Amino acid sequence: MSRGVYMHIPFCLSKCPYCDFASRPRRFSGEMEQYLSALLMEISQRAGGRADTVYFGGGTPSLCSAAQIKTLLDTLAHSLRLSPQAEITLEMNPATMVLSSLQAFRQAGINRLSVGVQSTSPRSSRLLGRSHTPVQARATIQKARRANFTNVSCDLIYGLPAQSLEEFQADLNTLLSWEPDQISLYALQLESWTPMAEQIRNKTIARPDDDLAAKMYAWARTVFLRKGFIQYELSSFSRPDKVCRHNLIYWSDDPYIGLGVAAHSYEQGVRTWNCSDIAEYMQKVMQYGKAQEGREALEGRERKTERLMVGLQLTSGVNKQKMRRQFGKDWKREFLKPFSEMKQAGLLEENSDYIRLTSRGMLLADVVFRAII
Repeated sequence: MSRGVYMHIPFCLSKCPYCDFASRPRRFSGEMEQYLSALLMEISQRAGGRADTVYFGGGTPSLCSAAQIKTLLDTLAHSLRLSPQAEITLEMNPATMVLSSLQAFRQAGINRLSVGVQSTSPRSSRLLGRSHTPVQARATIQKARRANFTNVSCDLIYGLPAQSLEEFQADLNTLLSWEPDQISLYALQLESWTPMAEQIRNKTIARPDDDLAAKMYAWARTVFLRKGFIQYELSSFSRPDKVCRHNLIYWSDDPYIGLGVAAHSYEQGVRTWNCSDIAEYMQKVMQYGKAQEGREALEGRERKTERLMVGLQLTSGVNKQKMRRQFGKDWKREFLKPFSEMKQAGLLEENSDYIRLTSRGMLLADVVFRAII
């Protein structure tokens, strides 16, 4: 069993119109420094045990200096046992990167980059409100290689308003030509309060076509396999030796600790989370050493459902032997009807070892999840 640490840096250059994460631009000089002081306090108060992966997410963690990232990692290493082979990921916006910064991050201990490309198309990049250009994104990957990063992941969003299949195909082919080690492929999903959702309601931009997005995903899967990538979970495709170990923790029911504003932690069916207001987070941590806002203990059918929902995110599926050990030999009884219906529909497949989504089931995963719930 692995254990991960997630650290949330909520500040960004500008807020993208589709983003529903706990992030925003800095409001005053020194706000980053104040926030990091609180984060260091939370690390020293809450971090313990061991960690096999560390993930800096956001927001835009690359707005931190390499010295600040190193201080966070050093404090973490004093508070817990950090594996010598730990995978340590930094999310970054290509608009923030120069070669010297990348070299400094590498020296600070970062060994994996997650580059927020989102699109290689100038039109789509503008629609998404990205603060970088495709040219900057490509240059960032090239500079990362020069800085001795051998594990570089990129995010790509598809199913955009008015995006054609041909435009998406060009988008993905361009990104593949930049030779990243992993691509995380996300269909555009909008919460109702985001500016882009408001634009769609006002008919300023077109509503995304779900059927066309499914065709994009199906085509992309074929291309990735032809290029030698493996698909290890629904949205992630990587070279065989570059699977994101931190991602696997989330989908394997392994424990993780979340540090920072709005960060979630999980262990043995118990989920906790921090408050989502930055000022409140800083005040609570500096006063109490923590900023926990909620706690949820999953039990009974709810716990089994959670295990199925996260396990089916993996292309390897849900390990039936593990389910029997955890919940007893009759664990399937409550799910016999939805399992049967989904197998008859060609969305699930099962043998003596696992239950997993079929290729068609990956296209219609939401249908499977709703049936299980």
